[in-house]
Amino acid sequence: MKVFWFSLKLVLTVAVGAAALAGSVALLAPASTSLTKVVTPLGKLDVTINAPAARSIVYDRYGNVIDSLSAEDRVPVKLKDIPHVLIDAVLSIEDRNFYQHHGVDWGGTARALFKNVDSGTIGQGGSTITQQLVKNTLSTNRKRDLKTKAREAILAIRLEHEISKDRILEDYLNLVYFGNRAYGVSTAAERYFSTPKDSDPLRKITLPQAALLAGLIQSPEALNPIKYPDRAARRRSEVLDAMVTNGKVTRKAAEAAKAVPLPTHVFYPVSSPLDYYKDEVRNRLLIDDPNIPNEPSEALGSTTQARANTVQRGGLKIYTSYDPYVQFAAQSAINDVLPKSEFTASLVV
Repeated sequence: MKVFWFSLKLVLTVAVGAAALAGSVALLAPASTSLTKVVTPLGKLDVTINAPAARSIVYDRYGNVIDSLSAEDRVPVKLKDIPHVLIDAVLSIEDRNFYQHHGVDWGGTARALFKNVDSGTIGQGGSTITQQLVKNTLSTNRKRDLKTKAREAILAIRLEHEISKDRILEDYLNLVYFGNRAYGVSTAAERYFSTPKDSDPLRKITLPQAALLAGLIQSPEALNPIKYPDRAARRRSEVLDAMVTNGKVTRKAAEAAKAVPLPTHVFYPVSSPLDYYKDEVRNRLLIDDPNIPNEPSEALGSTTQARANTVQRGGLKIYTSYDPYVQFAAQSAINDVLPKSEFTASLVV
């Protein structure tokens, strides 16, 4: 009986693999022309890749951060600035053969197919980082069928002929979502590991922290360490075990990392009570008033939507005349004149 089931699994695996290969070959010609339809941040899959969305920062007159404007909270970083321990963690769990394959890991795909047949589910994807990058930058709401998977595989192969492995990995690590409104590894490290005294935790990231972030990529909401610490801990252990298997850390170091407590809260470095001021800054940047010469919005786009896209996704540095010392003096004056009063007051400088 065991021989029979093994034979059946083998036949099914070969059949599924053959079907996938046949589908890929059949789709090769049309899919190769679809490169021009890929949307941001990959553009047309040439060597010039549009940058992913980045948050814009609002500064006061002294250069201090007072708020941010963003559609996706992201601070892109260069691959050379990402610690090796985090890169090792991500590659170990997501794509251990990243630097060996050419866009598609056929061995990983075969293993995933066999495991799917073995379990009777579609639990194993087998997608490489390059395929994930392609998937995350194609039009959304695509049906996850064989045709789509084959198209993504072909585009992944084409992409690896367009740009370097390091550039693909850098774009991936800046693009991927980690939950709690954190996009990219820099913002993710900031969100989960920052302290009031350390606003740049990425450069100091530890092994257990790197393993946690790498694990979140699979399902950032379901593995949220704040809401589901048990799930997050199990996934972190899987990443650490994978790093041991791939020779990136010792078993002793991995076991020690598993015992480190998970983060219990998230950190937002910009927490300003100046919502009214931020709203006014946004309005001034979006509204193009022909009666006001040299409006900043003139340089941000010809339409309100174009200007909003630039402000929310362009990684701008917005310098204002806001003076926190004058604000403090004004608020103190109001508090002195109207302490705990039913009246409201405003002050104009």
